[in-house]
Amino acid sequence: MKYLTLIFSFFILTLSVDAQRIGANLNVQTFEINKADDVSNLNSLKNYDGNISFSGNLRFYTAKKWAYRIGAAWQNIEYTIDGGLETDYKAKRNNYTAILGLEKHFNLAIFDIYPGVYIPITYKGQDKLLDAPSTYLLDGISNGDFHAGLALMTGVNVKILKFLRVGAEFNLGYEQFKQEVIDQIGDGIKVKNIGFSTDFVIGIAF
Repeated sequence: MKYLTLIFSFFILTLSVDAQRIGANLNVQTFEINKADDVSNLNSLKNYDGNISFSGNLRFYTAKKWAYRIGAAWQNIEYTIDGGLETDYKAKRNNYTAILGLEKHFNLAIFDIYPGVYIPITYKGQDKLLDAPSTYLLDGISNGDFHAGLALMTGVNVKILKFLRVGAEFNLGYEQFKQEVIDQIGDGIKVKNIGFSTDFVIGIAF
């Protein structure tokens, strides 16, 4: 009975909390469209064999429903290069990303709707060859560089017990903003370089 009383008291307390000040979310990427040259800069990219991405995000809310977002993401990519019978190979790469963003939150009944903008700063890991011809002397291709992007996003979360959040985010933008936009202004910005992804989101907010 004592535990039931504690659970009921906690439930009532969460119902009385309206203004959120801090939140923590886990994002799992469920769908992505991206360009081939993000992987290898080669036209011989055959297909993605897998793409897994997770990110953890902290949000700090203001009284006017703005939120500053700080996060970190990990992405595992596996792909196949089809350059000919003797040059085909499979490879994988791990990318690590820091996320800085700003969002505006709107509360509509049990829904939290938030458009926003964020800057992903990504470190590209080494492309490790998984299945390469014996003529290849290297077991990997070193990238070792950072690039910053710019993306717009819209998120929709459902509030559960005032502090739980379950929803989705939709992202649209450039992964390498300088190379894909600033350096291309004179030649025209290539729309095909825009990436799109959706994330499943689960988290808490207090």
